[in-house]
Amino acid sequence: MVINLNNYSRSQFLTFVFDHPVSEPEWYFNEELEFEGSDTAALTHCIDLFRNSSVLLTRFRPEQLEQGFWFLLGSEFDLPRYIWDERISSQLRRESILAMVDVYGQLFSEDPLETIGHMWWDLVITEYQRRDSALEETMLEALSSILRIDSLECQKAALHGLGHLESDAKKAVIETYLKEHPHIDLDTQAYAEAAIQGRVQ
Repeated sequence: MVINLNNYSRSQFLTFVFDHPVSEPEWYFNEELEFEGSDTAALTHCIDLFRNSSVLLTRFRPEQLEQGFWFLLGSEFDLPRYIWDERISSQLRRESILAMVDVYGQLFSEDPLETIGHMWWDLVITEYQRRDSALEETMLEALSSILRIDSLECQKAALHGLGHLESDAKKAVIETYLKEHPHIDLDTQAYAEAAIQGRVQ
């Protein structure tokens, strides 16, 4: 089965990613599944999906969303590969990272799903091919925004991402979060402090 992303509309892309029976193994573990189309088309579809993610909970079951997002960020579609590919427009890659904030604000703040909301940045950040200061700054900006969302689950996910981010500036971001949230539970406080040291799982 060959998927040409150049020819997909927004609706067709959403259907392809999420509209599948929940199964084990997952639907996307299919050796016959192949992708065609430009890298620009792939990233553009993801940006559009992220920025309009509020509609997903009304169209698909949480289990379908969980599997669909793992497909996008995992090795099958491999969104991190596009993000770290320096041959692709830096502006487009930056937009894709900042658009991820909308997934948290619009979707994960309502339902963090089973695991993908927490593991999202682990998948993206640990795909470092080399230190890229511009992308690092963009990820810090995105994670700082997620940390301000009024959802403890989103905040914990942001702390997880910051823990994996190799940025000296994350210490100040996390310390500011702790000062602004003096009444958070002890487990979250300890996790934030571990994130400063890069000791998160």
